[in-house]
Amino acid sequence: MMRDSIYILPLGEIEWEILEEVKKEITAVFQFPVKVLPNLSNPAYAFEPKRGQYYSTKILKELISKLPDDGVKILGITEVDLCTPVLTFVFGEAHLEGCAAVISLARLHQEYYDLPSNKPLLLNRAVKEAIHELGHTFGLVHCRDNQCVMSFSPNCLGIDQKQVGFCSVCQGILARRLSLPRPPAEKSGETSLQGDGPIARCRRTFLLFFLTDGGFVKPRQKPIAASSRKGVQWNES
Repeated sequence: MMRDSIYILPLGEIEWEILEEVKKEITAVFQFPVKVLPNLSNPAYAFEPKRGQYYSTKILKELISKLPDDGVKILGITEVDLCTPVLTFVFGEAHLEGCAAVISLARLHQEYYDLPSNKPLLLNRAVKEAIHELGHTFGLVHCRDNQCVMSFSPNCLGIDQKQVGFCSVCQGILARRLSLPRPPAEKSGETSLQGDGPIARCRRTFLLFFLTDGGFVKPRQKPIAASSRKGVQWNES
């Protein structure tokens, strides 16, 4: 079966307005039909109790198994706070040239930083992160143009400063990739980055910093308090 749709999978309760805005924008950008799957519960299987966060890589592995037969990509959207073993938090993560991506709305809310709610800003950030992570699944890596949606954002200020669209270079790469034939792909092994072998693990570790958005290298001491993480996340540039 030819895969010709991008799927959005809400993990937990996600506002319908957010889902509709993300759906509309990624349809326009990637030129695929976009469908929203029924909600699943929060990803308890990915919870790390010592940090009070959820491992994004575990969620990606689960998302692959949820991709429908006609799906080319699947984007998970959650309100839980995401992290990796080496990063204090991430706004999202994706498999390079794979089928799965996930974004977290937790730190996109102004309320996370004890600021007044701002729905238009939240929608704008969610759209940028969705396009950014899906861009990775189409083979795009981080861009040095800080206006490009594929530029790395260590915090929300970085997200706000970049545009919703791609720079001319990334747009050209994406256009070429979208014009290539799309043969059916095996869900269990989309890229050489997956698998449990030492080479795959090494590649995943090396590319982790290039396929996530947000976060700082986790310090070797005890995890810092949530309020401190918020302050660092907001003020670091």
